[in-house]
Amino acid sequence: PEEGDKCLRAEMSCGHAVTPESLTGWCRSLLDQGQYKFKCPALKHGTLQKCDAAWSYQEVRRLAVLTAEEMQYFEENMARLAATEYCEFKTV
Repeated sequence: PEEGDKCLRAEMSCGHAVTPESLTGWCRSLLDQGQYKFKCPALKHGTLQKCDAAWSYQEVRRLAVLTAEEMQYFEENMARLAATEYCEFKTV
């Protein structure tokens, strides 16, 4: 008998399914590129157009099964990037 799907997937709010690991990796890569708004990279069914649906951090945190260290990394970087975008943030 099958032991079940070893590659568990979570369904995002846009309907696309991802593994927790790929979700974490994708969102971390966006943060590392200076983007703190997480968007679905999947293609819309039958098209070459990206889904681009926005995912909230709460959704990402819950479905990516982030560790405490990952949560801290994400939250610190998101706050820094948002402050840079919305404020005249200056380092001394």
